[in-house]
Amino acid sequence: ANKLEQFKKKKAVVVCVGAAEPEETDICTNNIVNNFCKIMEMPVVGQKSFQGNSELRGNANDIFENGLNPNIQKDLQNLVDSF
Repeated sequence: ANKLEQFKKKKAVVVCVGAAEPEETDICTNNIVNNFCKIMEMPVVGQKSFQGNSELRGNANDIFENGLNPNIQKDLQNLVDSF
């Protein structure tokens, strides 16, 4: 099978992190869903945007610890459950 056929068999969850307000990062998330995933014919079962700091300063856990995403654990679990 070619690569496109392999992608068609997959399900996608699209997660984006940005320093802007989540609504602004949603634009990027939607672009990935509406462009890449649609072109690859991958069904998207979930999508979510999270807010991070613009400068992580070595803190890879920023989105979990910055207080900007109070429901992140639940949101991520819901995305996992969507599979």
